[in-house]
Amino acid sequence: GLAQAALEGRPSSLVRPLHHFTDEGYLIASPLPEALPYAPGMKLQLQCHSSQHALDELRARAEHDLARHGGRPPDAMVMISCGARGVSLHGKEGVESRVLQETWGEERVVPSIGVFAGGEMGPVGLKSYLHGYTTTCLLIRS
Repeated sequence: GLAQAALEGRPSSLVRPLHHFTDEGYLIASPLPEALPYAPGMKLQLQCHSSQHALDELRARAEHDLARHGGRPPDAMVMISCGARGVSLHGKEGVESRVLQETWGEERVVPSIGVFAGGEMGPVGLKSYLHGYTTTCLLIRS
């Protein structure tokens, strides 16, 4: 019903960095928001962080959005990427922007602005949280 439609295509996990293991063998992870604390029984999912995986995921999400809007690309975009992405992850500048432009079609340039950050706001279901190692795009349509 309505809840499934609202969640369609939205991430279902919060991306947080893992830091290291302690001498006692405990894994140190970045804190979660107060509204979503770590708890016994909570499921953790490890993500493969590579350039190819990142680009495949970005392309798939852009294609999903394009299909939901009848093949119409956004009128503008604001992109916020983790500072560990960009040249650090892909080896050259503008890779993620080019993937989006290729997905939307070279014949229509989507005006865009972006920044690198140390945390990116993005959804998990119907709520927004601070993520890490992600790219968040605000797609604007009139």
